[in-house]
Amino acid sequence: MLFILLMFMLCVYCLWFSIVNIKGQCPDGSKNSGFRTCIQGTSAYVPSNASKNPLKKSFYCSKSCKKGYNEKLKVGCAHTCVKPCREGFNRRSNAAGSAFCDKKMKTKWLPFM
Repeated sequence: MLFILLMFMLCVYCLWFSIVNIKGQCPDGSKNSGFRTCIQGTSAYVPSNASKNPLKKSFYCSKSCKKGYNEKLKVGCAHTCVKPCREGFNRRSNAAGSAFCDKKMKTKWLPFM
């Protein structure tokens, strides 16, 4: 009976140790989110109106994006401009001021360290 109890305790310890002893690695330019994903912040902005005259239809449309930015969140002829994600990252938000991309963190198990 004592042997079974010791083996059970050993299994519980090994399981706990393997869960807490995983080291995450994020590529340069991204940071650990704390949820085993890497976050890459990207810049985004809402371009100004194409026209200054509110009586013209182009007043309600956005200007073109600057070089290096892509159009996202297109509603009618208005849009948000965001920088593209790095390779391997997925776009999660296009919101101006809080646009970001993420990807699953590359983890490394460090047994008995």
